[in-house]
Amino acid sequence: MTYHIFFLTKSSISSIKSPIGASPCAAMSIECDPGTHRTLEKGRIEMRHPTATYLSGCAIAAMLLPLAGTAFAQDEPAIERPAGDDIVVTARKVAENVQDVPISMTAIGGAALERQSVQSIADVQQQVPNLFLQESASEPQALNLSLRGQRQNDILLTVDPSVGIYVDNLYYPRTMGLRNALVDVARVEVLRGPQGTLYGRNTTGGAMSIYSNDPTDQMGASVEASYGNYNAWELIGIANVPLGQDVALRVVAQHREHDGYGENAAGQDLANENSTYLRAKLKAQLGDRITATVSGSYQRGSNNGPIVKLAGLAPTAIPGGNAVAEVALELGLPLTAEGLTEASGILASYVGGDPYKSGVLGNTSSFFESWSVGLDLNFEITDDISFRSITGYQHLKRANYSDADGTPFDIISAERLTPQDGYFSQEWQVLGKTGILQWVAGVYMGLESGREYSPSVALPMLSAANPSVTDGRVRNNTYAGFGQVTAELATGLRLTAGARYSVDDRQLIVANTTAGLCAVPKGGYASTIAGGPNSQCPRKFSTTFSDPSWLVSLDYKAAPGILTYAKIARGYRTGGWNLRGRNTIEGFSSFNPETVTEYEVGFKSDLFDRMLRLNFAAYYDDYKGIQRSASVATAGGPQTFVNNAASGRIQGFELESTLHLGDFTLSGSTGLTDAKYKRFLTATGDRSHESFGIPKWTAGLSGRYVVPLESGDLAFQLDGSYRSKIELVPETPTVSQVTQKAYALVNGRISYEIKAWDAEVAIFGRNLTDKVYYEIASNLESSIGYNYLITGDPRTFGISFKKKFGGI
Repeated sequence: MTYHIFFLTKSSISSIKSPIGASPCAAMSIECDPGTHRTLEKGRIEMRHPTATYLSGCAIAAMLLPLAGTAFAQDEPAIERPAGDDIVVTARKVAENVQDVPISMTAIGGAALERQSVQSIADVQQQVPNLFLQESASEPQALNLSLRGQRQNDILLTVDPSVGIYVDNLYYPRTMGLRNALVDVARVEVLRGPQGTLYGRNTTGGAMSIYSNDPTDQMGASVEASYGNYNAWELIGIANVPLGQDVALRVVAQHREHDGYGENAAGQDLANENSTYLRAKLKAQLGDRITATVSGSYQRGSNNGPIVKLAGLAPTAIPGGNAVAEVALELGLPLTAEGLTEASGILASYVGGDPYKSGVLGNTSSFFESWSVGLDLNFEITDDISFRSITGYQHLKRANYSDADGTPFDIISAERLTPQDGYFSQEWQVLGKTGILQWVAGVYMGLESGREYSPSVALPMLSAANPSVTDGRVRNNTYAGFGQVTAELATGLRLTAGARYSVDDRQLIVANTTAGLCAVPKGGYASTIAGGPNSQCPRKFSTTFSDPSWLVSLDYKAAPGILTYAKIARGYRTGGWNLRGRNTIEGFSSFNPETVTEYEVGFKSDLFDRMLRLNFAAYYDDYKGIQRSASVATAGGPQTFVNNAASGRIQGFELESTLHLGDFTLSGSTGLTDAKYKRFLTATGDRSHESFGIPKWTAGLSGRYVVPLESGDLAFQLDGSYRSKIELVPETPTVSQVTQKAYALVNGRISYEIKAWDAEVAIFGRNLTDKVYYEIASNLESSIGYNYLITGDPRTFGISFKKKFGGI
């Protein structure tokens, strides 16, 4: 049996007026049938229907009316109705049913995430069309995000993401260490298309917002333990504690470990995990009109690095280029045709083979640690106007050592250290309703500073330019003002307009060296010799970027359950500085912002007495100043530069549907991202033919069947996802070496609810078909002589047990 559950907010309850002793149904003009509902635990109402379950708004209002003064009514309710998938979201800074929001978005409730055994943000992409997440090639605890073809392909402090990540309204500028953010969450909202006229940072691709569960006035706790293959185990503890009238605390602790999914040539684990995550949230009602929420989190994670596989050698006369000469020297072979040919054959022997065994011999590792604090103040100035202040501070550091070739030879290795000094953000919003207008206005400020330090060694026996050290101190300051207004022009017809102006100050103080000698040209010089008179360490670069963003949309609710809309939006992603340069000023050049103007039409519908939900959106993006990076060989070794050498267009659609047939629910989605360059010219030639490095097609399919039993529900869940062919690094000369063919992944879960114990036991599996696929790749073909791949996760499975205590 499925249930639709709805909670009224404090404001909506208090607005119900009825004579003493009269049913609030009369005031709400809703007819009550006492025979169609019954009271459940914690003030819930169950309605029975042959094909679906419905709300009894009058019964809920009657039951909750005496509680209108309760302090912890949700001002941002996360309401999930599993049969109808009705989730109240705050995508537009007001509480709305997801079906009433005139943008393309996917909202997934916390219970749905648990049913799908979602363990990290990367897993969310399997249920969201046109969302593509990859592990970073240089940092296994970071993600590269792509949405509607807008992608970030570097995780440096000097490069901003094209998809914004928010956790409890705080913007996270770096995508590192977010794997554990999905424990004890209320919902995840994924908004597609340019953002920036409502809150936070400006982005071109979209935003992903994660909302954790708020504290409540019910004492309760839960404990969950799981164990699986690869010696995987996890413990999660949650406690909700009222601390007095109008004050409550919610605490979450999680620890997760598993052995490696692969191993290196020395038999050491690769792609293993050891992580800890802590979060606390304190919420207080300060009088009748002020709510304060203080949150804090800490996380720490480490592993031995990813499973690196040699993808192939550069197809030169003797395949392998400079890498082959390095191998020959390490093996003591002469640098003759015969010696190089032998070395090439030995190096090529590491291509292919067991996808979960890497030829890497040395120790590799990744360590990440971060903490954050936030203060969210909400002040109701009047019944129609409120003021909100969101303050946050985040700190992170990472230490990563990689051996980027998949062989036991010492061809190239690097250490990457990112001690971020911190990211401070402050946002003020004023929200209100005046007549037919609903509006929001605000300002945002973000101050970030940190250091990127990376010593690397490339071709140590062949080149004297070692070690090569990238050392940059980064300061990023962002300021913006924004506003958006929605006018109800007629019944069911709304016009929305919004604008934003952003100013981004970018500063880089760089002191890169080659073999211990300064490799930064002085001002006025195009190049230098390392340590020469024309070099300067440190050298400061600074610039300011600014740009407007805007949105105009029109939506019409033709009938209950049917919404159509059209939208035009302009998004902006700021520019920055290149910091990996050596000896030439080109390596320290700035790159400009990129912009996208998007045209979107769509509809949202609940059909056939709410048995079928069908949502559709189609879009066209005019994409300019596209930021792209490429690795090239220079006198100082291989260097990666970001520039704005491209313009393009992206078009596509998203289709999402949900069908309810009694106790069986079937959900599906598909997305098309057809992206092409109009012009892409670089120093290496015309690259307009390249792909965007994303799948053209994405799709997901989920089925859930619930067997109601007297002792508790027995539920079966099966989830599948599909990605079409992906050229993981499109700029690679031999792109076939780094192309992942189309593949599908299948996950499953069987759970049994034990009502008498208030507990649940489940068995689960991910990648049930044990599909071998490669998640990310790197192009070193032009500079070193080969490409490499990183293997995705194999089949995993396990069992979990969850026990609840009290009103959690």
